[in-house]
Parts: sequence; structure tokens; C-alpha cells
Amino acid sequence: MNIAAYALQVGGDSWLSGGVTSVSQLAYVEIYALLTSGGVIAVLLQSLVTAFSGLATSQAFFETMLRNIMPAPMLFLTQHHSDESSAGYASLFQSHSSSDQTSIEVDLPNAVSTVIFNLVGLVGSLMVTCYVTPQMMFLMIPFAIVGLKLRGPGMAGLALTYAIGLNAVLTVLLANVSLTESKLVSVERINQYSDVTSEAPLVIEDRRPSVEWPNDGRIVLDKLQFRYRANAPLVLKGKSCVIEAREKVGVVGRTGSGKSTLVQALFRLEEPDGGSILIDGLDITTIGLSDLRSRMSVIPQEPAIFEGSLRSNLDPFDKHTDHEIWEALEKCLLADAVRISQGGDNWSVGEQQLLCLGRALLTRAKILVLDEATASVDITTDSTIQRAIREHAGNCTVLSVAQRIPSVINSDRVLVLDAGYLKENASHEILLSDTTSLFSKLVHEYGGRTGVQ
Repeated sequence: MNIAAYALQVGGDSWLSGGVTSVSQLAYVEIYALLTSGGVIAVLLQSLVTAFSGLATSQAFFETMLRNIMPAPMLFLTQHHSDESSAGYASLFQSHSSSDQTSIEVDLPNAVSTVIFNLVGLVGSLMVTCYVTPQMMFLMIPFAIVGLKLRGPGMAGLALTYAIGLNAVLTVLLANVSLTESKLVSVERINQYSDVTSEAPLVIEDRRPSVEWPNDGRIVLDKLQFRYRANAPLVLKGKSCVIEAREKVGVVGRTGSGKSTLVQALFRLEEPDGGSILIDGLDITTIGLSDLRSRMSVIPQEPAIFEGSLRSNLDPFDKHTDHEIWEALEKCLLADAVRISQGGDNWSVGEQQLLCLGRALLTRAKILVLDEATASVDITTDSTIQRAIREHAGNCTVLSVAQRIPSVINSDRVLVLDAGYLKENASHEILLSDTTSLFSKLVHEYGGRTGVQ
């Protein structure tokens, strides 16, 4: 299309400068108008081809990237890799995907089209100039004289026009080649996101657990080892313990001890590096991720509230009746707030976290995990959440990862982690009776920071 547009442009200029006298003035103008109109149409078609090809190409890249990102391990988007960059892959993906898609859809097609057009123009200008005045390759001074002697003033002007334009064409060509090269970085980045290794299948048909699993909620950690990447250091270093069915267990430890990592291992955000996790005797790595994650409930540190109705937030898969939803709201003490709410816009962080609690209670899963669920709420809301769990989650195995020591005081047992090792495993009464225990030191440090004894 670029060649056709340029050929029609050259044809029109040649016809105009050729001084043809064998045709009438009307025919002369008509032929020139046809050549010019053809050039306009060719440029229009070239613009359309550039726009639609850019759109099709960017859509193909986006769909490929999306198909690979959606089943990617959650840690790809959530985990910050401090040893590689200060930002996590989530922020990089969000910033790059938008700008890179724009570059592939708009900037790169225009740059490539301009490069091709200018390259054709450069070659065409050289061909026209050399064809009209071959001597210009050797002698620039007698250029006009030679041109006048070979096809007349018109052809000399044509040769001069294209020769003088060579410098500008070459400048624009080099500038757009450099621009195209810089925009190709977007293609490289999108390709990197398109090569992300997917996590395990959502469902393994021949290894699906029974509908009732887990029946009891007994969790066995057997020499569990966990790391975030293949060449990263171990975060959990051979942890072994048994959490009995319907037991309420608190998990505490200093920052970096491996508390939240235990939750990530339980939900298989990354596969264990060694050892195993058994739930009611079933190795969780042998089943699909959907079958695993849908059978447990989790309340995260930051409340996850989605756009949409309250019902869709509590029951996104529409599995429960209105009566069951109101019952869950009553359990988490939100029923009155819902009746007077303004679409949730006026809800505090504590009320949003209570909504997450209601969502977890509604699923009636046998295993409930609190991943520092009360770290962002006030003491009153913390007490409300703990009371609701004691009253309405009695048949659940509760694993509570907490920074606030009072959040685990009412647990049946406390697991104290330190640098990836399970250092203490006993009731809080036994651990507090030993003033040299790590748990006693954590309680003392917490009291010193908050003034709570």
C-alpha cells in the first residue's frame, strides 16, 4: 500500500512536470486528478490497514497475556520480590500492561508505517533522481543544466524536488527507526507476561475429593518446607504439627517468622518445597486448586469488598437463600447496619471486615483461616470478631494468624514461630507460666508497645 501511494504520487508529479502537449487541457487535468485521487485513496487505505492491523495485533497479544496471567500463581501478583526490585509484580503488571498495550495498538503501527513510507520514499526519490539525471551521482553543480538538456524545465524541477527532499526523508526515516526500536520494548514486556508458568489445575477429574471433604478439618503438617521461588531461601523449614478437628489455634511470631507463609502454603499459593499438608488424611497437593480453596474460608488482613450488591459480596456464586444471608449478617452483627446503610459507602473498615466474616461464616467450611484479620481494625471490632467466631464457628477448625497477642489468648493452643521454625506449641497458660518462653517475651513486648497487660 505504501508503494502504491508513492507510485501514484510520483506518477502525478511526473505527469504534471512532463509538459505533455499531445492531449487536451481537460484530459491533462483529468489524468492528473485521477492520479492524485488514487494517491489519496491509497493513503486512506494505508491508514485503515495500519489502524486495524494494530488493533488486531494488540488484541492478540492481550488475549495471550491474559490467558497466561489468569492461571498464574497468586504470588506472581501479590508477592513483593525485594531481592529483585522494590515493587511487586502486581504494580509492574498494572503499569506496564496499560502503557504497553497502547504502544502496540497505536504507537508501534504508526511508527512502522511511517518507517516503511519513508523508506519507500527514500528509495523512490533516489530512483527518480537517478533516472532523470544520472549525472547527479557524480556532479551536483551542473545538475540543473544536465536536467534542462535531457526532458525539459519540468523534469529538471522534478529531479530537483526529489533530490532536495532526500535529506528530510532520511532524517525522518532514522528518527522513526529509532522510535520503532524503542516501542518494540513493549512487545518484549508483553511477551514476558505471556510466558508465565501456570499454577496447578483448578480441577483434577480423577482426584476430586468427596463432596463432604473435609468432614472434620484435621490438619497435619509433616516436615513442611516452603519457599517463594526455586532459588530463594526456605521460609518454612521443616515444620511439623497436628491441628485437631474443631481446634482453635493461634499462630504468632515476629515479622518474618513465617506466619502468613503458613497460610499461603495451606492455600497452595505456591507449591511446597518439601514435606506435606494433610487435611483429613488427604494430601492437598494431589487435588485441584478449586477443590482445595473452595472447601476453606479465609478472612484476609485487608477487607475485600467488590463492586456490586451486598448479596453478591456475601454470596458471589448465588448458592444461598436470602434467609441464610440474613442469618449470616445477624451472626456477624451487621444486620442493623445493612438496614440503614447507604450502599456500603459509609461503612468503616471494621464493618467491612465484619462483612468478610459473614461471607466466611456463610460458606460453612470446616476450616476457617484468619490471616491477621484484625490487624487493621480497632480493639472493639477485634473483640466482636473473636466473639462471633467463638459463638458461630464452634464446628470449624480455626487457624488464627495474629499480630495482636490478645487475639490468640482464647485459642486452645498457640503456635510460636521464629525464623521459619516452630519453636513452641502449647496452650497460652503453659507458655505464659514459663517466663523464658518466646511467647512470654512476645507478650511482654506487645504490652510495652501498647500498654496492654
